Amino acid sequence: MEKCFYIGQAYGENDRQTSGYIYDVIGNMVELHINAKYSDWKLSNGRVCVPHPLPLSTDFFDALDDTCFRLAEFLKSKDSFVDSDAAENWCKMRKARDGDKSLVPDIVSNDTSFNNGSIKEFYEIKSDSPSSRAAGRQKVANFNEMLAGLQIQYAEGDKYSPNGKTLVYSGTWACNPIKWYLRWSRVEGCIIGYKFCAEVSSATIQEAALVLALRMALLMLALSRSPAAAAATAGILAQIRSPLLQSVGENGVNSTNDVQYVQLLINDWRGRNGLNPIPVDGSPSDVLNSAIEEFSTAVMNSNIRRIDPNSPDIKMLEQVHFEAGLNDVSDEFQITALGAQLVDILDLIMRADEGISLDPEATIAAALQYYLDRMHDEQVRMF
Repeated sequence: MEKCFYIGQAYGENDRQTSGYIYDVIGNMVELHINAKYSDWKLSNGRVCVPHPLPLSTDFFDALDDTCFRLAEFLKSKDSFVDSDAAENWCKMRKARDGDKSLVPDIVSNDTSFNNGSIKEFYEIKSDSPSSRAAGRQKVANFNEMLAGLQIQYAEGDKYSPNGKTLVYSGTWACNPIKWYLRWSRVEGCIIGYKFCAEVSSATIQEAALVLALRMALLMLALSRSPAAAAATAGILAQIRSPLLQSVGENGVNSTNDVQYVQLLINDWRGRNGLNPIPVDGSPSDVLNSAIEEFSTAVMNSNIRRIDPNSPDIKMLEQVHFEAGLNDVSDEFQITALGAQLVDILDLIMRADEGISLDPEATIAAALQYYLDRMHDEQVRMF
């Protein structure tokens, strides 16, 4: 079974502060990956791909340098009569009017290599959601307006029509084997839309569970590509408040959300250790009590049958969940072809010209907290 989601369904498009800017981080990672695939496509068709600002550049990629100055510089390098000051000012005015990144396309190509006919076109990369497509159309209109004012022509791209699919995450979530793929295609005009698609063995897994699993996969993807944050995992976990409110298990309070939360975490550990899943239904049972005992015996060197709030046991369950998830990130998702100099992907949203300053540890911790809170609060059922 395959089920696809756009990124805003995992991390709300209007709730980026709460989600720790993971939406923006993953969006930039995806752009870099698609840029690399676009470069591969050009090379396979006998062309070259030289990113601006290298000498004799053929392509501008805004994921590498999203500034009005650099875009204007590229346009003038290809058409010497272009007034680069006017182009830069026009771009800045549209940013002020329509918000950040409202004019600079993701890919601008001006290539006449190897006598294969010229490519003079542009593309915009967006999450394949209705709101993101609308934002993409607005950016295309803004760029076309600027081109008309500068009296130069770039077509809305149609030569690159991918049906891309890359494995980004392969593991288990709450005892369910799951693979997440990035899929991208040209969805309308020059807009390249992307989404994340799950391949799962069970046709009965709830959509709510898949959304939680996607949040986990995206978190681990961002964390794995941020050496500074990944190296500080212990510090990040120390900043997280466990959402478990009351005791779960034998002689516990056993509120529905608390029970579900422990069931999901226990199942995740069981799935990674070759054990059968227990029901996830929010109801206390001796099956759950025995599963807690199995975990505590194997991991904590104890034989408790209850998990208490703020205890070492719940902290260890959460830690095991996150650390195992890091190992599930796929090596197929590469961003190095055009972005090798971007060692820490979080740098992409720490632009001085955008006035953003983020602490990588705090950013990831906020996103992990958001994920755990949703795992606790949202109803998920697995039998």
